[in-house]
Amino acid sequence: MTRIISVDDTVNRMRSDLTKGFSAFLSEQGRMPSLISLIIGDSKEANVYAQAKARSGKKIGVDVSIRNINPDAGQEKIEDEIRKISLDPGVDGIILENPVPKGLNYISLISCISPLKDVDCMTPYNQGLISMKSPVVFPATADAVNQILLENFPEITDIAIINRSVVVGKPLAMMLLNRDCTV
Repeated sequence: MTRIISVDDTVNRMRSDLTKGFSAFLSEQGRMPSLISLIIGDSKEANVYAQAKARSGKKIGVDVSIRNINPDAGQEKIEDEIRKISLDPGVDGIILENPVPKGLNYISLISCISPLKDVDCMTPYNQGLISMKSPVVFPATADAVNQILLENFPEITDIAIINRSVVVGKPLAMMLLNRDCTV
């Protein structure tokens, strides 16, 4: 049986919760939360994603900065730059946009981000914590799908996921398994 659902209420609630949380952060810290979106090279896709995040961040009270890193600097220097950004106390979150140029090791690059600042939940450390039921943060899309399922289909425990990406499919599967669903 097919059932069409509207996710507008869930999305609006999540957006409102985030806005309130970021407003509280501003009151407590005296500044807006800061998110750095890192783009290595000149990927059109990465730029589109980063610009969309900057627009969304502005709406909910997050200062999103886009930083471009020259891929010609090489793996080691790029890793050093990411570590430097990660250590900056004025930076609250970091996203490494995909795709990264060929010849660069994505896992090594993403591993340079502090798990506490990894807002995409992409570091191997944070990915592992999902399976242990104790993540620092959930991947945004997987978390949104999980919330939509919880609010609209709380009784469902058998779920098929047609996606195996590390961004959505795998974390969502782990989140659902953690809820005792059959995936």
